[in-house]
Amino acid sequence: MPLYSKISSSHGWGGIWKVTESYEDLYSMLDDSNGLHLNNLGKISSKKRQLEYIAVRVLLQYLIKGSTNIQYLSSGKPYLLNLKTNISISHTDGYVAILLSDTHVPGIDIEKNSQRVLKLKSRIVGPNECAQSSEEILLHWCAKETAFKILDRKGVDFINNFVVKNLYCSKVVKESSNDTFTLSYYFDEDKKGDLTVFYSACQDFILTYSFA
Repeated sequence: MPLYSKISSSHGWGGIWKVTESYEDLYSMLDDSNGLHLNNLGKISSKKRQLEYIAVRVLLQYLIKGSTNIQYLSSGKPYLLNLKTNISISHTDGYVAILLSDTHVPGIDIEKNSQRVLKLKSRIVGPNECAQSSEEILLHWCAKETAFKILDRKGVDFINNFVVKNLYCSKVVKESSNDTFTLSYYFDEDKKGDLTVFYSACQDFILTYSFA
């Protein structure tokens, strides 16, 4: 299907793609005149990962003019070859998401709703945070993944380094919700601060993004 939804901000832009196409149909949408992507796809054994690879680059074609040659730092952080535009990428079952900015460092995370996240609560939600349902825990996880991508640091502890603030459980709903909240990060006196996190919740997934 075409672009699922767009993201628009004063700091950047992005979008979400819902992957319903076959491998062949999705690849046919991709500009691969030099065969770069076909060569890379040959190195990926998982069909699911192949679809995500193509979908990310098809979405990027919708969002930006120029190269879809995505490279990665040793930390795993993506960047666009020969372009100054900053990029953040996320994918979950059936969806991929991209956030771009020419002036800020973007971070985005999308996670499909699942009860399995309840088992991870002790690794995600700190004692001063409010999260009980799977959707609320997932929102904390997405927000902290978003911050992790922006800060690009090793050895991050989601409990001790990140705190979600001014977010009340009653604000999060399954069907439709869009709002912002604050995530504070603390590593030492020289590396601490706040991020404004934007979120969107629906029946299928929860999405968070931010800029620094």
